[in-house]
Amino acid sequence: MFFKRSFQGVKEIVGVSKKTEDNEVNQLKIDLQNTIKKLKKASSSYSKLPDAGRSSTVCHMQAMKDGKDLLGEGCCCQECYSIFEEIDMKGHLYGMKIKEEVIEPIQRLVEACTIMEKRTKTLGQRRLDMDAAHDKYESIAKKAPEKQNGLAEAETRYNEAKDNYDYLRNEIVTDINKCIEQVKIQFPQICVNCMKSYTDYINELNEIWTKVPSIISSIPEVDLKQEIPITPNEQSMIVLENVRAKKNNDLGGFINDDFTSQTKPTEPTTPVMTTPQPTNQFSTVTALYDYTAVDAGELSFKEGDVITVLEKSGDWWSGELNGVKGIFPSNYVN
Repeated sequence: MFFKRSFQGVKEIVGVSKKTEDNEVNQLKIDLQNTIKKLKKASSSYSKLPDAGRSSTVCHMQAMKDGKDLLGEGCCCQECYSIFEEIDMKGHLYGMKIKEEVIEPIQRLVEACTIMEKRTKTLGQRRLDMDAAHDKYESIAKKAPEKQNGLAEAETRYNEAKDNYDYLRNEIVTDINKCIEQVKIQFPQICVNCMKSYTDYINELNEIWTKVPSIISSIPEVDLKQEIPITPNEQSMIVLENVRAKKNNDLGGFINDDFTSQTKPTEPTTPVMTTPQPTNQFSTVTALYDYTAVDAGELSFKEGDVITVLEKSGDWWSGELNGVKGIFPSNYVN
């Protein structure tokens, strides 16, 4: 059967056989295909509605959760998180309503139209059978009466093929028109269902949001543009000159011995340089403070650096750090 239909199709393409044209069916097929395409596009758009609404809520929930992690339990962020959590639950219910009252009805319309599209393909196969049977009958009927062998049988097959085509054709014309009409009837209600569902969702959100003003009013208003009250860089003890100045100022006033004995030793004064006496013992020391070389030949280091001692003599020792050698004050290290 497949070979016979394919052969008939080739004959029609090359013009050997005449193809039955059914303009009404052809136009309905085009209308049906366009309707299916538009329905699927609409279904895709409506399917995005629940996630579109909830994505914003989920982002707000995460932001409030991060705020709660920062401020701790019982903070305002925890209250705000609970509000968005409640909104998210309403968003979930909204999504279920959209699925049941909007998306599923569209899918049923798509399924009905798709069934009709498949039936038009069967109708096309029956047209090929009908045209092939007609060609067979016509080829015998054109012969002389004495050579018309099998004419009656060919006529019977043609009439049977024509009935198979006509009955399905008439059903398809009726049903496609019904499908397209149902789309025009049902889709406005689908649109209304969407708006009703969203209206219910918005009203529920507004009701939940009535809790927000009390949260806002309970928190003192703060100017977020004001400067953060930290010590400016130029006054900070990160600058060694500020440390020396502060120390000199402290020495001019009262110093609590009990307090100073429990704190880290203050930065020592730079010892007087003496002539180093070599020693054969090599060891390492750890810097207690930052030291920046003042003269050539001195070794600079940072607090925590481990220095290899090359020579120990008086208050100034010779050492090596990261491949650089130089002298340094011994009271800066431990």
